Amino acid sequence: GTTAAAILTGLKENGEGQLISIDPGQSTQWHSCGLATIRRAGLSERHRFIEDFDYAALPRLQAEGIKVDIGYIDGWHTFDYALLDWFYLDKMLSERGIIGFNDAHFRSVHRVLKFVMSHRHYEEVDVGLPKTYKSRIPVVGPLLKRLADRSNEDRYFRKLDTWEPYTQFYAPF
Repeated sequence: GTTAAAILTGLKENGEGQLISIDPGQSTQWHSCGLATIRRAGLSERHRFIEDFDYAALPRLQAEGIKVDIGYIDGWHTFDYALLDWFYLDKMLSERGIIGFNDAHFRSVHRVLKFVMSHRHYEEVDVGLPKTYKSRIPVVGPLLKRLADRSNEDRYFRKLDTWEPYTQFYAPF
């Protein structure tokens, strides 16, 4: 709930916007702590909460015609789940909108980013987060060099246009 509260605080200060959060385990796994944080902070007014799995909720939101300016993916971090989250958010994301990926250093999320960059028109947005790994342990150095293009933080991308590839398009990623 702390990330949601931070975003909602910004929306409140800005005077516009709504946050849609999707979390299948908010009441069971998290005992509604996130929702309580938002409620105590007086930020519920701009919050729409959906307690369901992303793979069920996102298609419904897209079918409702929801458009978003900013999307943030922080769900199940396997390739298929992260790609599916991106797929639906891409459909709802406005041109020039921003999409963020949590845990971009995970191999699965990193591969999703490779797919996004090779199959759609996005550019990475530098939000000031570090993109390099530093270690004082010599043995770790070679491993870190292999991960050089994997940020150890979130990564953010701007959608440049609404281009869709032709039906049999494929690019290596």
